[in-house]
Amino acid sequence: MNYNMLLAAAIGIGPALLLMFITFADYTYPKVERPFFDDRRMFSIFTAGLIIGVILASVVGLFDRTSIITIVSISLLVLLVMLVILMLKRFALRLDTAFYGTALGLGIGAMMAFYNGYQVLAAYDVLGESIPLETYLIVLLWAIQLVCINATCGAIIGIGSARGHPWSALAQATLLLVTYYLLLIPLYELEPGTWTYITFGLASIFTAYGYYYVHRKALPGIVKEALSKMKRGTKSSRAN
Repeated sequence: MNYNMLLAAAIGIGPALLLMFITFADYTYPKVERPFFDDRRMFSIFTAGLIIGVILASVVGLFDRTSIITIVSISLLVLLVMLVILMLKRFALRLDTAFYGTALGLGIGAMMAFYNGYQVLAAYDVLGESIPLETYLIVLLWAIQLVCINATCGAIIGIGSARGHPWSALAQATLLLVTYYLLLIPLYELEPGTWTYITFGLASIFTAYGYYYVHRKALPGIVKEALSKMKRGTKSSRAN
C-alpha cells in the first residue's frame, strides 16, 4: 500500500472539506430555512473541481515555477478554466454562483495540494531517506495554502460571474494567484535558507487572509446585496 499517496490525499482533501463545511454552514439548512445554494450541485461542482484539479496539477507540475512568465501563464490557465465553467449559462448572473465558485476552487486546490504533497513525499522514497518532521509540516501548510488561495480565487470569479463583471474579477484573482506563486519561488531552491522560511510564512499569512476575506467579507457581502435588492423589489411591488 502506498502510504505516501494516502497521506497526501488526506492532507489535500481534508482541509478542503473542512473549509467547505466552515464556509457554507451559515448559508444552508439548518442555519437558514431557504438555503442560498443547492447542496447536490455544490458537491457536484466540488467533485468536478477535484477532477479538473488532477489535470491542472499534472500540467502545472511540468513547468519550472521559478520563472515569472511561467507563473503568470499557469495562473491564467487555472483561472481561465474557472472562468469558463462559472460563465456557463447555468451559473452566470446567479447569486449561488459565488458559492459554486468557492467549491470549484476548493476542489481544484485539494488536488493541487495532493499532487504537490505526493511529489515531495515520494522524492524521499526515491532517495531512500526517512521523511523529517519538518517536511510533513511544510507539506501540510503548503496544502492549506493551495486550498485557501484557489478557494479565494474561485469565490472572486464566482462573484464576478454573479454580478456580471467576470473580467475585472479575473484580473483581481490573477493578481492574487501570481503574488502567491511569487512568494513560493524560494521554496523551489535546492538549499532552502532563512529567506525561504520567511517567504513561505508570508505565503501562509497571505492565503489565510484570502480565506478570511471570502468567509467574512465576500460571501456575506453578496448575500446582503441580494437580500437588499429583494427587499427593494418587494417594496416597489407593494407600492404599485
